[in-house]
Amino acid sequence: MAQFVIQSLTEKDIPAILKVYQDCEDFLALGPQPVASVEMVMYDIKEAQTLGGVFMGIFSPIESVSGKKMKAQQLMGVLSYIASGFEGKPDQAFILLLMVAAQFRNQGLGGAVVAWLEDQLHQESTVTRVQSGVQVNNPKAIRFWQRQGYQIIGPAQLFPDTTTALPLEKKLI
Repeated sequence: MAQFVIQSLTEKDIPAILKVYQDCEDFLALGPQPVASVEMVMYDIKEAQTLGGVFMGIFSPIESVSGKKMKAQQLMGVLSYIASGFEGKPDQAFILLLMVAAQFRNQGLGGAVVAWLEDQLHQESTVTRVQSGVQVNNPKAIRFWQRQGYQIIGPAQLFPDTTTALPLEKKLI
């Protein structure tokens, strides 16, 4: 399983976050804004906060001198989520964004991060369901989420930014 450390991000991390976004322009090209920008990064951070969520970094770990404590090193991706209370339902969480830089894909990192998040949500709250969405024109992402146990729970929805996404859900019970 891929090793990683999930940590909060600060304004000093914006250049590294932008680099991740730039490394994900293959994904961004499927939507209305194909080129990464600082404004896009800031919008995603603000949106997570506005919705009561968090915007976190997925870092590669390095071991400390003691060999026990993990410390973050390189930013490999970002994870944004609402831990509970999505749509006013205490048992419902929502993954807003999971973005893994191209050079770290297909190594099990995305699946490991999703499993970590589900475990955190299930242990630390009353969450029994996690929802997300996936763009209909991204078959790789659809397969990824289905491999993680997520099911399509409704028809595709058109969003104000012109993306069309399928709603996904996984029951944690």
